[in-house]
Amino acid sequence: MVSGQDSRDQRPYPGQNQPKSSSVKDTSDWLIERVERVKHALARDLENPPSLSELGREVGCSPFYLSRIFSEHTGLTISRYLRNLRLERAAELLRSGRSNVTEAALAVGYSSLSHFSKAFC
Repeated sequence: MVSGQDSRDQRPYPGQNQPKSSSVKDTSDWLIERVERVKHALARDLENPPSLSELGREVGCSPFYLSRIFSEHTGLTISRYLRNLRLERAAELLRSGRSNVTEAALAVGYSSLSHFSKAFC
């Protein structure tokens, strides 16, 4: 390390478990893997999704950085992506006839029917 230089200056981007190679492809693969892991973590439990901090810890980067790379790669914020997942799952439950509106809303994490109906419309 160069004298007077902060150790943070040595990292190509924030976070842990960084790729060993500094090539663009390795970095891109690393970012895409993090985004996919977040998508799976959110889908795993729609009723009680992990917080942004928990997602950051799970995938090995800061919440701020995670939000940024997720939005860049999906075109959606994490909260918008979660809302879309919830609504898609609720629509499946309603179409299948296995759930009424209240049951579908509760199954995907909405505790308020008014919030669910506003999001669904």
